[in-house]
Amino acid sequence: EGQNGKMAVDSSVDGRERETEIGSEAELDEDTFLKCKAMFRPVKKSLSELTPKDNLSTFELLEHYKKGLLEIGDHINTCLDDFKSEVEISEWRSNLWVFVSKFTSASPQKLHRTYKKAKKEKNHSILTAPVKKRFLETATTTAAFSRPPPPPPPP
Repeated sequence: EGQNGKMAVDSSVDGRERETEIGSEAELDEDTFLKCKAMFRPVKKSLSELTPKDNLSTFELLEHYKKGLLEIGDHINTCLDDFKSEVEISEWRSNLWVFVSKFTSASPQKLHRTYKKAKKEKNHSILTAPVKKRFLETATTTAAFSRPPPPPPPP
């Protein structure tokens, strides 16, 4: 269990689920903070998207937040590819989510959970989109053939 007694479950690329500790209020030492900062340079803009914007509706704010979090979480997974041992991967996953939490009021665990949920929703919508499209195409073409013919015009 982690420092706060909570465990997160993470699905790896190979589909196996592993328990992953995500530190709650863990502080990053200066060296780790600087390494995290360097790792996040490519997605610096996404980090700023976690800060609420005043001129957005609630729906726009949530979509904006989810988009930024998806980019950040995907980037974290890419960064973790550089590590070989499960211990290093777990440690750096925690460090990177703790670093991200510095840019928002959410805890590292909440950010990680929200990312996984958003990723699952995104993957589900990508997988079901072709099925929905085929269903709609079939439904509209079938409906056109199943309608009774219009009545003849009056004499």
